[in-house]
Amino acid sequence: MERWLWIFGFAALFGGCGQQNDTQIAADRSSEWVSLFNGRDYSGWKIPISATCEVVDGEMVLRGKEGRFAPEERWIYTERSFGNFILKLQYYCNAGGNSGVALRYPGRENPAYSGYEVQIEHTKTMNPIGSIYNVSRPYATVDGEPVAQDEQWNTLEIRCVGDEITTMVNGHQVAYGRDRRSLRGTIGLQIHDAHAVLRFKDIQFRELPDVILEPPIEEFSQNAPGEFVPLYNGTDLSGWVTYLGGDWQADGAAITGTIDEGTGWLVTENNYSDFILSLDVKVSTGGNSGILIRFPLPENPGQRTQEEALVENNRCLQPAYAGHEVQVWDNPAPDCPNPSGSIYDVGRAYGHTYKSNRPIFRTGEWNHYVIYARGAQLRTYLNGQKVAEALSDRELSGSVGLQVQVLQEEKDKAGVEHVPYRVWFKNIKIKRVGVNPFRPVTETQGGTVAGGASETDLIGVWNTISQYQGSEYPNDFEFAKEGDLLVGYFVKPASKETVSNLSFADGKLTFEFNHPEAGEMKFDGTISAGKMKGDMTGFFGVADLMGRKQ
Repeated sequence: MERWLWIFGFAALFGGCGQQNDTQIAADRSSEWVSLFNGRDYSGWKIPISATCEVVDGEMVLRGKEGRFAPEERWIYTERSFGNFILKLQYYCNAGGNSGVALRYPGRENPAYSGYEVQIEHTKTMNPIGSIYNVSRPYATVDGEPVAQDEQWNTLEIRCVGDEITTMVNGHQVAYGRDRRSLRGTIGLQIHDAHAVLRFKDIQFRELPDVILEPPIEEFSQNAPGEFVPLYNGTDLSGWVTYLGGDWQADGAAITGTIDEGTGWLVTENNYSDFILSLDVKVSTGGNSGILIRFPLPENPGQRTQEEALVENNRCLQPAYAGHEVQVWDNPAPDCPNPSGSIYDVGRAYGHTYKSNRPIFRTGEWNHYVIYARGAQLRTYLNGQKVAEALSDRELSGSVGLQVQVLQEEKDKAGVEHVPYRVWFKNIKIKRVGVNPFRPVTETQGGTVAGGASETDLIGVWNTISQYQGSEYPNDFEFAKEGDLLVGYFVKPASKETVSNLSFADGKLTFEFNHPEAGEMKFDGTISAGKMKGDMTGFFGVADLMGRKQ
């Protein structure tokens, strides 16, 4: 699709707020790359008593010793502490070896719990390679192949910016998590036990400046104005529509879905952007279900077939890949690819409690889900425990949905041609976050506005660029319909900020928003044939803008 961009004023403040994330912005203002290991000796490192540390051919070679050592004693640490940074290194792990990289270790207790540990171990299922230990659990394979293996050189890249930690293994992003238990500390390399033999080289480091921390998604969303509203009235399925099948019934306090083959969905007619979604789910033993968020509902959804949902106009209409599916699956296997609570194929959930190793999803019982969505940030809770999160801008607004499904493998296991499954949903409620009561463009949904312009001329994502004094930087804006209200957002990679005083009539568009660094901004312009132009006014003066919708 052709991509036109707004020309947006004041590059020094707006640059990087659209397409760049906090890590990229910080990297632009960071120090130069330096080596944390000089290839000759262990200058700048603290040597532990639990390992033999050698330098061979310019490489660190770490061998564990026999003996009883506290967990924090099986590490080699930097002498300096760091806050925000990018760390790149290569490692070689012996067969069956176990290691890790400590981040922001405050100098007490086990680094995996007082700071953070990025896992280096290729056979674990609970915390596979690249995990942010017990914070973010990645998928262990890419296109069916292991992301890394023993007895070969592998690359590991770690980015710590504010409360965000991202890991990449052999060029593949594998884990993303946000946590605040430690924001500064030493870096460490682990020698897990006497069997471990580790080699490290090319340990490159780039320190990044401090960033302003936004409130955690839970705190922001819970404290935002607004109340929870039910999505099910307890009587009928008003406001819902069937998509791809399933027998859906209003059954008193619950919605029930039944199917004996394939997959079916029940989805809301309304769209939701940023929200807290809370509901209870129960499935038949071994059953499979899901909770859909931000699904771009196609036209005539009740008439769609499974084949038609595969692709239409080069766009996938399968809910798990067009929007996001939060998994509901009675599968306690430790190596389950998408345990309950997973953001399907985007953010893998922890399926078991760490200390007791019990499944978090309860077979044959009601399970309580809470899902947070704010901008590209998604986070899920199952039965009171945070289990998964992801950063994904695949869709930023869309329908909520409920799934019922029968897997072929379950039918084969049962040895029968048809295995009917049932799923129950109750206490389904949602709180919109960041939506203020702006003046509706029209009295009813849809329709036209003054001058013959339609709301659809504005609704959608506008890819933008800022240009000031010869420099250009990207920014994004989104406009959507929330109930009867037309709303707008200033879109950043991990969040969306709601605009105010939005008006669209006679092809004329005006709105205001508060940039965290530039302060109050105002746009005054026009939209015609999918193009936008006008003036953006701020403390720096007036800038010209142009653009086109995605």
